[in-house]
Amino acid sequence: AGLGIHSFYYITSLDDCPSDTALITIEAQPLPEAIAGDDQIVCWGDEVLLTGQANNGTTIWSISNGSGELTNASNPSATYTPSIDDRLQGFATLLLTVSGITPCGAQQSTDEIIITIIDTPAPEAIAPQVYCPSFEVSLSEVDLPSDGPLVWYASENGGDPLDATEFIGDGIYYVGQILNSCESVNRLAVEILFIDNTAPQPLETSLSPVDVQACEWTLSSPEATDNCTEGFIP
Repeated sequence: AGLGIHSFYYITSLDDCPSDTALITIEAQPLPEAIAGDDQIVCWGDEVLLTGQANNGTTIWSISNGSGELTNASNPSATYTPSIDDRLQGFATLLLTVSGITPCGAQQSTDEIIITIIDTPAPEAIAPQVYCPSFEVSLSEVDLPSDGPLVWYASENGGDPLDATEFIGDGIYYVGQILNSCESVNRLAVEILFIDNTAPQPLETSLSPVDVQACEWTLSSPEATDNCTEGFIP
């Protein structure tokens, strides 16, 4: 007999003669089945929409390896928000449990899903970028080493990406990079400076005017030697 309600007659006999008849009804319920869904790869900062399936029972999601937050855990389509610890270890493991319905309440089915978390690093730090005032420079022209496409912003957090083809002025700009379709959550601060260094710069030295003149004469003579006091900048 398959699933569903089935009826049987139970007959007792005495001295080969039927003495009593009873009707027995049996209800066959399917066993619970948990299908957690395919493993997922997500970017750090994203919520994870679970796509589990619970057959013939009641659902509960739980965390078997991780410390994030489950929302609507009794729904096969629950949501998981990874924690910072999940980010550091690079993954979290969730367990879907389906408990059978009466009369199979003691039966359970479980299935796991692994969530891999991609944490893209920000570009490597660089020195302030200095340009001549006569130059027209866009963010796309800033010489910044990276492993993927760059995304520029006006602030360290939030905001819309800037148009990297537009000319820029002095200021601090923030940049992230994209790897494996995931943009870095952290952004690198890059200082852009436009400095006119064509005019003579003041001499920075602790030497007296007499010592400076002596050093300048020595360094400019055919017998120039390295005898100027440390700190003099010719």
